[in-house]
Amino acid sequence: MARRRNTSTDRGGAQEAPGSVSTATAPRKRRAAAPRSADEVRDRATAAYERLKAKAAARSKEVSNSARDIGDIPPVGDPVLREACEADLRTFLERCFPQAFRLGWCDDHLVLIEELQRVIERGGFRAVGMPRGTGKSTIIMRAMIWAIVKRLHPFSMIAAANAGKAEKLLRDIVTEWSHNPMLYDLWPEVAYPIRHTLPDGRVIRPSMLLCDDFQTRESALSAIQCHGRTEVIQNDLVGMRGPDTPFCALVTCTVIRSDDAADRLLNREINPDWCGIRRAFIRKMPDDAAMQLWSQYGDIRAASLREHGDIRDATRFYKEHKAAMDSGSEVAWPARYSASSGEISALQHGMEWYYRSRSGFFSELQNEPQKDENESRTWLTAQDIADSRRVKLPRGVAPKGFHKLVAMVDVQQTLLYYTVAAAREDGSLHVMRYGTFPEQDDPYFTLKEARRKLSHKYPQAGDMAALSQGITEFCEWLFSQDWRSEDGGHMTPELVAFDARWKTDLVKSALSRSNHRQQLLAYMGQSYRAADKPISERKYDPGSRVGLGWVIIKRKAAGDIRNCLSDVNYWKTAFHDQMAVRIGHAGAITLYDGMHRLYSEHLTSEYATQTEGRGRTVMEWRLRVGAENHWLDSSVGCLVLASVLGCNVPEVSEATEQKRRRRIKRRTEVRT
Repeated sequence: MARRRNTSTDRGGAQEAPGSVSTATAPRKRRAAAPRSADEVRDRATAAYERLKAKAAARSKEVSNSARDIGDIPPVGDPVLREACEADLRTFLERCFPQAFRLGWCDDHLVLIEELQRVIERGGFRAVGMPRGTGKSTIIMRAMIWAIVKRLHPFSMIAAANAGKAEKLLRDIVTEWSHNPMLYDLWPEVAYPIRHTLPDGRVIRPSMLLCDDFQTRESALSAIQCHGRTEVIQNDLVGMRGPDTPFCALVTCTVIRSDDAADRLLNREINPDWCGIRRAFIRKMPDDAAMQLWSQYGDIRAASLREHGDIRDATRFYKEHKAAMDSGSEVAWPARYSASSGEISALQHGMEWYYRSRSGFFSELQNEPQKDENESRTWLTAQDIADSRRVKLPRGVAPKGFHKLVAMVDVQQTLLYYTVAAAREDGSLHVMRYGTFPEQDDPYFTLKEARRKLSHKYPQAGDMAALSQGITEFCEWLFSQDWRSEDGGHMTPELVAFDARWKTDLVKSALSRSNHRQQLLAYMGQSYRAADKPISERKYDPGSRVGLGWVIIKRKAAGDIRNCLSDVNYWKTAFHDQMAVRIGHAGAITLYDGMHRLYSEHLTSEYATQTEGRGRTVMEWRLRVGAENHWLDSSVGCLVLASVLGCNVPEVSEATEQKRRRRIKRRTEVRT
């Protein structure tokens, strides 16, 4: 029989004598445990947990003390130089990072350094636009280090266009502290024992923001992203400061296109808080005589690239005529040029960009973007419209003398975009209201990101059924509203059009269910190019009404919804022309008093290119990349409907009458 030695205390508490045996097959009978109350069980468990917690805390303290035991901090190597560097950012950069700034400074660099020191020491906000490749990131990152050593901002933020770029800036800061011997020598208390927490456990908020090139090319092309990134800086990042914490922020940026996020932030009219500063690489372009030589340079450059793959012939020409070609010019940074690429001066470097990419030269090098190279004419920008076309009238009220009320709806599968406008006989148009159905709570949204869609309003219906139901219900809502004139008179929509180029039958079927179908139109806009036969010269059913750029097709039966055809190229051009007319003059387009930024971006979402064909000139409109044009379509539609009701600017009315007379004359000649 197997036996085992046992010297342990049994469950009952008795101690066995050494040498005694315990038989496995006949265990000792255990004493029954005394019953315990619930409170006793809970108290014992609590005591055990407290002992465990105390043991863990002791171990954690031991590890923490061991980790902090790094020895004595070395003394400061040069107290005089340290004091000089802390007093002046430029001195700090030159003495502590000589390899990073070996080419010396230009005036643009000195302006940026001065503004950085100003905001770090005194607070405030600054936006500085600088050419691409001028070392903004290099200066920004090291200015953050300077703010650290001055002990002015115990918690600072650094931001960039995306997470990868921001993380690189942080890695570069850590690398400098880890490997820069000058930083180690002058600020050993920072470089040696880098600490991340305050000893008293206070919760701290950031007091400084340095933001470097916060937009990408993709974001610059999107009005929505431009607005979003500006909001992140202005609200999210700046909003992280505490209520009693002084705060400073400096943003460096490069303009990529007109009215992008950088362009807006630098605009002192739009964002005066940021005191925007624009710096150009070529401050003064060469004079006219010099530009004639540069034109020859451009031709020689192109030929040299085709023959040799480099600019050797162009550089030779520049060397021979350098004094004349430099005449009248001034560059910001004379040391900036690429000798390895064959360049011999900063001016040549800038002009190389000029001939390689004219748009990039003006935006990324000069920070003054030109109008879209595809555009043939310049119209108001989104900011111009939002700021300058408002009149002192609330939403839903028409000015005196505007007696014709119209509405147009741009139909999308998930949302309806609408514009309601009042027109005057001289062609003037006042936008009384615009929005979506269903309405959105967000002031800034895209069709894709809209939170309230038709499918949410009608969850039991399929997509097409929800669309049909939404069209019918919107009609009833529109005609039930109390539309009023400034003089107190009640107004009723005379014409309401729904875009029917997509899902024509569904739209017309939904409209036919309305009690107001006599005022409803199925609208079909078409872009007629210069080479196409004009809309007014095409054949239509007898009884159709032909106007200037629009046609009302005669309906086949009394209950049918009428079709309205329009030449959108003509009417979009007219719309933007009238948007620039001085308020109060015939044909001017105005907006109700309010914030119209998103609406204005829809209105400017397309650009026009002048084309010619069949003996006529046409402005052809195309959508910009990443833009949305739904309110442009609905607002242009209102202008078309106003024309259908006889509201045209005098010049348009005369042109319409002349075309009508020519059509009548041609028909008379055919009959005889």
